[in-house]
Amino acid sequence: MVMCTGTPSGVGPAPAVKGKEGFPELPGTTPLGHSIAVIAPVEKLWKRLVARGKGALFKAADRSAPLTQQSRSADAAKDCCHGDGMRVPSMKTLPLANGDRMPILGLGTWKSEPGQVEAVVREAIRLGYRHIDCAWFYGNEREIGRAIAAAIAAGEVRRDQLWITSKLWSNSHGRERVEPALRETLEHLELEWLDLYLIHWPIPIQPSVQFPASAEDFLDPMAVTLSDTWAGMEAVAERGLTRHIGVSNVSIAKLQNLMAHSRRPPEVNQVELHPLLQQPELVGFCQRHNILVTAYSPLGSMDRPSFVQASDAPVLLEHPEIVAIAAEQGCTPAQVLLAWQVQRNIAVIPKTVTLSRLRQNLEAAAIELSPSAMARIAQLDRGYRFIDGRFWVLENGPWSLASLWDT
Repeated sequence: MVMCTGTPSGVGPAPAVKGKEGFPELPGTTPLGHSIAVIAPVEKLWKRLVARGKGALFKAADRSAPLTQQSRSADAAKDCCHGDGMRVPSMKTLPLANGDRMPILGLGTWKSEPGQVEAVVREAIRLGYRHIDCAWFYGNEREIGRAIAAAIAAGEVRRDQLWITSKLWSNSHGRERVEPALRETLEHLELEWLDLYLIHWPIPIQPSVQFPASAEDFLDPMAVTLSDTWAGMEAVAERGLTRHIGVSNVSIAKLQNLMAHSRRPPEVNQVELHPLLQQPELVGFCQRHNILVTAYSPLGSMDRPSFVQASDAPVLLEHPEIVAIAAEQGCTPAQVLLAWQVQRNIAVIPKTVTLSRLRQNLEAAAIELSPSAMARIAQLDRGYRFIDGRFWVLENGPWSLASLWDT
């Protein structure tokens, strides 16, 4: 059993990775005094959220404490990322049908402030991260692209050793809109192809909007169907613009319908997944149908935008059972949460902008939780979503929570 040493939590914030300056600030700081930088793709959305009083997009979050370097299990080494790629040690990978292997632990980039994310991604690659999760809507793909290009140019990594995921935003649904959207992402990331392209949400909106403010901003989901958008995804995969395609935030019912009307089934489903939302039926369905599962918000998304934070939301990193298991294993609560996913063969993409936590999160892939710890975590499920999708539900709009999640 691989253990880690250090104080489980509460030692205080680790120093942030310094980013490059020069990005506009709107409005400058949050009510908590944190700087906010927004670039063009999400500037309108930010202004609208601030106008609604829903502002602090970047709130303090990650509470895990610094740890010393931990050892890695020798048998964790796998080939990464493509069948013809070099061997990269110390990271478990998940296989796909064509022989490619997705590193099970990656770096999430949602809510990474522009001006920070380039330095974070560059340092992550130096530390050994080979899986970077991106999305057009995050508004930071240009910075991520600069970091990847610099790392490759410096000889720190080869392109075929990296696994780069991005996502199609809702304003690019429809068969004919997928390829232009993907080509824009590739331009921003300075890449010729992606490893994985996902449909971010199964919700089509007008091409002229970035986020719906009224019912008129939606497209009719019966006219622009998920299957129609999926046909565009199949086309870009066939053209070699992405090696793999998948979905995100998609229920069993939507997966079944998609699989019944597709030539190429989804290979990955990225969903919110953590001990309070274990989704065993969805995970089981995906695994039976050879669909890899990637978990987002694995640490409870403490820095999620304030307008999606419930006043009574639980703090996953402070859950007594998680804290107790961390103390028993000599790890941080964050590492327990990540190791729990890895041990269940679920990919996980934690986000952080601090050096020590980049290292800790990567080390979590080598931690083995005891059978007792796994059983205790299994009892924590309460079906609680930190990102419940309520922001898609607007007056007279086509979506409800029931139709989004098929509940």
